Amino acid sequence: ALFLSVGLSAQTVNIEGDPYGNNPYATITDAINEAMEGDVILISGIHTETVSFGKSIILRGSDPTTDIIQAAENPSTDGTGESVINVVRSDDADVLNVTIENLGIRNGNAADNNGGGINVDKVTDLITLSNLIIEDNYSSSNGGGLAIAGSNALVLGCTIQNNSSALDGGGIIVAPNN
Repeated sequence: ALFLSVGLSAQTVNIEGDPYGNNPYATITDAINEAMEGDVILISGIHTETVSFGKSIILRGSDPTTDIIQAAENPSTDGTGESVINVVRSDDADVLNVTIENLGIRNGNAADNNGGGINVDKVTDLITLSNLIIEDNYSSSNGGGLAIAGSNALVLGCTIQNNSSALDGGGIIVAPNN
């Protein structure tokens, strides 16, 4: 469902579809894969999937108690799954500005990866995390809820609760890259 598209301008895509039943993307990952720099992906409802990307986009819900991305239907702490969201700057990305806002992030179960809920690595421009509820996530490494490494991050009005890790930072770990 394309709500705004003007030439080479950014577009806004609603993942749940518009009132007319149009929904060009079955998953958030499909929308991200097709997204261009600056696109806005509107997320409503509960989506069970893990998301990994390295492009300048906006993931936006309207209410973090109802608009949720979860790695699994139930929380687990056995370290056999994945982070809910993994944002990593690729070597060929000149600029990486990411915004994730108004979403619930839950039930990540990261195996050998930092950030069971959200893992951010090498985002040297800016990642903005705003009005998120990051809960019930686990990492077998560091940062059960949120891991930020070598990145420029702005965290605003987020609730980070009931997360754990096998090593450091059950809720949050922030560290430079080596």
